[in-house]
Amino acid sequence: MEQEQEQIENIRKMKKIKRIKRQQRRKTIMNFIITIVIITLLFVGLYFCDKQFGICDGKFVAIIQIAKKNINSIINTYFIKDTKIETNQNENTINENTINTTIKDEEEIAKEKAINIAIKKFKELGENTTASELEVVKIKRKYELYYYISSKENTVEVRIEDNKITRVNSVPVKEETNTNYNNQIRTEEDI
Repeated sequence: MEQEQEQIENIRKMKKIKRIKRQQRRKTIMNFIITIVIITLLFVGLYFCDKQFGICDGKFVAIIQIAKKNINSIINTYFIKDTKIETNQNENTINENTINTTIKDEEEIAKEKAINIAIKKFKELGENTTASELEVVKIKRKYELYYYISSKENTVEVRIEDNKITRVNSVPVKEETNTNYNNQIRTEEDI
């Protein structure tokens, strides 16, 4: 009888130990998941605040953009099938100079996309232009990069990150000299 009671007691203790270990594993997994979520939220919040308010002077946004470019270059290097590799038959080594890729520099691609978007917008505005007639300037505003594309009659501003048109100016901008405004300053009351 005593042996049976001891065995029953041991079984209860073993079940209790298993239950406690299972609870500890669950707590560990939940703590890990919560930590990952908190870190992700911190990164997203820091990215948003840096992008909108410049808390880190745009450095955090720049780090994210660099990481994004590195990931894209890794993908292009290892997963694009248009890459040709020639080997030297005598030494069975790959010559770095013989690697031919059809991939253009990412910045050139972004610039070409922006120019094409601007040309489409200029056509919508009734102006027929070609890429050679356009003046393209890269600018930075609020820690974001833009292409400022000017034609003879219009200007378009295209955000580099997502190739969206952010500003359109359909009035030709002229530089005036020797203009006298009689030193008048307009206030909100005047308007």
